Amino acid sequence: TPTRLVTERTFDIREELFLRDHAIGGVPTPRDPSLLPLPVIPFTFSMELVAEAGARLLNRQGWVVTAIEDARGSRWLSLDSGQIPLRIVAEQQSADSNEARIACRIFLRGEGTTPGGMLVFEGVVVLAAFYPAAPAPMPWAASDGEPPRLHTAGQVYQHGMFHGPRLQGCTAVTRWGHGGME
Repeated sequence: TPTRLVTERTFDIREELFLRDHAIGGVPTPRDPSLLPLPVIPFTFSMELVAEAGARLLNRQGWVVTAIEDARGSRWLSLDSGQIPLRIVAEQQSADSNEARIACRIFLRGEGTTPGGMLVFEGVVVLAAFYPAAPAPMPWAASDGEPPRLHTAGQVYQHGMFHGPRLQGCTAVTRWGHGGME
């Protein structure tokens, strides 16, 4: 309807290859390369799902997502069996000529869930005709700042970070301290 959108989507590890690059755990066995660690839909991808649903419901040419407020994930979205069926619901809260607010929720469909699905993610998508001005960069706030020990140049994804090639966006860690990381 003009104020409500409901859509269903099943993610499948065989079709959405990027999910292979967001799997937790090491290679289960070197004997069978077809076995994968546990693939999990990233929290940021849940944010993207609600952003797309909000924009689709509003359907105003050129409007952009300026914020996602009150984002909350209730559980991991893991593809234990290689697939995960989701229902995305977007409901308009308010809209005027300057801003629109769309409440969005993601539900897990399937066995062991309630008829409408189990709520797994929610947030309010804020859209506007243009982006606000960018804030000034934040200064280094930590009282200390040491060079990286494990995450040196070319080694960022070798220790602790599990993202595969399609999801690797960090190029370097230049310093870290008790109050932050750069």
